[in-house]
Amino acid sequence: MDPQRRHKWSPFFGAECAVEAHSHPTLERMNAVPGAIVDVQFLDPRVGGREKTLVTVPYRPHFRVADGDLLGVQFFDGRETPVLPGEVVSAKVRFMYFPSVNYDALTKGAQFEVREGARIVGVGIVRELLP
Repeated sequence: MDPQRRHKWSPFFGAECAVEAHSHPTLERMNAVPGAIVDVQFLDPRVGGREKTLVTVPYRPHFRVADGDLLGVQFFDGRETPVLPGEVVSAKVRFMYFPSVNYDALTKGAQFEVREGARIVGVGIVRELLP
Protein backbone atom coordinates (compact mmCIF):
# COMPACT_ATOMS: atom_id res chain seq x y z
CA MET A 1 0.00 0.00 0.00
CA ASP A 2 1.17 3.52 -0.79
CA PRO A 3 2.48 5.11 2.47
CA GLN A 4 0.75 8.38 1.56
CA ARG A 5 -2.63 6.66 1.60
CA ARG A 6 -4.45 5.08 4.50
CA HIS A 7 -7.82 3.43 4.85
CA LYS A 8 -10.60 4.92 6.90
CA TRP A 9 -14.17 3.81 7.49
CA SER A 10 -16.60 6.18 5.81
CA PRO A 11 -20.15 6.67 7.11
CA PHE A 12 -21.13 7.81 3.61
CA PHE A 13 -19.97 4.69 1.80
CA GLY A 14 -20.37 2.19 4.64
CA ALA A 15 -16.95 0.70 3.98
CA GLU A 16 -13.32 1.58 4.17
CA CYS A 17 -12.09 4.02 1.60
CA ALA A 18 -8.67 5.36 0.83
CA VAL A 19 -7.94 8.90 2.00
CA GLU A 20 -4.83 10.94 1.47
CA ALA A 21 -2.55 11.20 4.51
CA HIS A 22 -1.48 14.78 4.99
CA SER A 23 -0.56 17.22 7.70
CA HIS A 24 -3.02 19.86 8.77
CA PRO A 25 -2.67 22.91 6.45
CA THR A 26 -3.87 25.39 9.08
CA LEU A 27 -1.19 24.29 11.53
CA GLU A 28 1.48 24.46 8.84
CA ARG A 29 0.34 27.96 7.88
CA MET A 30 0.30 29.16 11.49
CA ASN A 31 3.84 27.92 12.06
CA ALA A 32 4.99 29.88 9.00
CA VAL A 33 3.25 33.13 9.98
CA PRO A 34 5.53 35.87 11.29
CA GLY A 35 4.77 37.71 14.48
CA ALA A 36 6.26 39.77 17.27
CA ILE A 37 7.05 39.94 20.95
CA VAL A 38 5.03 42.78 22.45
CA ASP A 39 4.50 44.49 25.79
CA VAL A 40 0.87 45.45 26.37
CA GLN A 41 -0.81 47.47 29.10
CA PHE A 42 -4.56 46.98 29.38
CA LEU A 43 -6.54 50.10 30.29
CA ASP A 44 -8.71 50.60 33.36
CA PRO A 45 -12.47 50.40 32.68
CA ARG A 46 -12.85 54.04 33.82
CA VAL A 47 -10.89 55.11 30.73
CA GLY A 48 -12.46 52.67 28.26
CA GLY A 49 -10.69 49.44 29.12
CA ARG A 50 -12.23 46.03 29.63
CA GLU A 51 -14.72 45.49 32.44
CA LYS A 52 -13.53 41.92 32.99
CA THR A 53 -10.02 40.58 33.33
CA LEU A 54 -8.74 38.41 30.52
CA VAL A 55 -6.27 35.67 29.90
CA THR A 56 -3.93 36.62 27.07
CA VAL A 57 -3.77 33.14 25.53
CA PRO A 58 -5.68 32.77 23.23
CA TYR A 59 -6.78 36.33 22.55
CA ARG A 60 -7.46 37.86 19.11
CA PRO A 61 -7.69 41.65 19.17
CA HIS A 62 -6.58 44.14 16.52
CA PHE A 63 -3.51 46.37 16.76
CA ARG A 64 -3.53 49.84 15.24
CA VAL A 65 -0.36 51.88 14.73
CA ALA A 66 -1.06 55.65 14.59
CA ASP A 67 -3.99 56.17 12.19
CA GLY A 68 -3.22 53.06 10.17
CA ASP A 69 -5.23 49.97 9.38
CA LEU A 70 -6.51 47.51 11.96
CA LEU A 71 -4.14 44.54 12.04
CA GLY A 72 -5.52 41.21 13.28
CA VAL A 73 -3.24 39.38 15.71
CA GLN A 74 -3.44 36.31 17.91
CA PHE A 75 -1.68 36.05 21.25
CA PHE A 76 -0.17 32.56 21.26
CA ASP A 77 2.46 32.62 23.98
CA GLY A 78 1.97 34.69 27.06
CA ARG A 79 0.35 34.76 30.40
CA GLU A 80 -2.28 32.14 31.15
CA THR A 81 -3.52 33.78 34.35
CA PRO A 82 -5.93 36.73 34.47
CA VAL A 83 -4.56 40.15 33.57
CA LEU A 84 -5.74 43.08 35.66
CA PRO A 85 -6.32 46.58 34.24
CA GLY A 86 -3.12 48.62 34.32
CA GLU A 87 -0.86 45.57 34.30
CA VAL A 88 1.85 45.25 31.67
CA VAL A 89 2.20 41.83 30.08
CA SER A 90 4.73 40.50 27.61
CA ALA A 91 3.49 38.08 24.98
CA LYS A 92 4.11 36.67 21.53
CA VAL A 93 1.59 37.44 18.80
CA ARG A 94 1.05 36.05 15.29
CA PHE A 95 0.09 38.22 12.35
CA MET A 96 -3.14 36.39 11.59
CA TYR A 97 -3.83 37.63 8.07
CA PHE A 98 -0.27 37.59 6.71
CA PRO A 99 0.50 37.68 3.75
CA SER A 100 -2.90 39.06 2.65
CA VAL A 101 -2.55 42.02 5.00
CA ASN A 102 0.55 44.25 5.19
CA TYR A 103 1.98 44.31 8.73
CA ASP A 104 4.93 46.60 7.91
CA ALA A 105 3.69 49.21 10.41
CA LEU A 106 4.48 46.80 13.26
CA THR A 107 8.23 47.38 13.37
CA LYS A 108 10.52 47.11 16.38
CA GLY A 109 9.70 50.01 18.71
CA ALA A 110 6.31 50.74 17.11
CA GLN A 111 3.62 51.83 19.57
CA PHE A 112 0.07 50.62 18.98
CA GLU A 113 -3.45 50.55 20.35
CA VAL A 114 -5.09 47.26 21.28
CA ARG A 115 -8.65 47.31 19.96
CA GLU A 116 -11.73 45.19 20.41
CA GLY A 117 -13.97 46.51 17.68
CA ALA A 118 -14.06 50.30 17.94
CA ARG A 119 -13.00 50.24 21.59
CA ILE A 120 -9.40 50.87 22.67
CA VAL A 121 -8.70 48.45 25.53
CA GLY A 122 -4.92 48.77 25.77
CA VAL A 123 -1.69 50.16 24.42
CA GLY A 124 1.55 48.45 23.59
CA ILE A 125 4.96 48.45 22.00
CA VAL A 126 6.71 45.98 19.70
CA ARG A 127 9.86 44.67 21.40
CA GLU A 128 11.03 42.26 18.70
CA LEU A 129 9.88 40.80 15.39
CA LEU A 130 9.65 37.03 14.99
CA PRO A 131 10.30 35.26 11.69
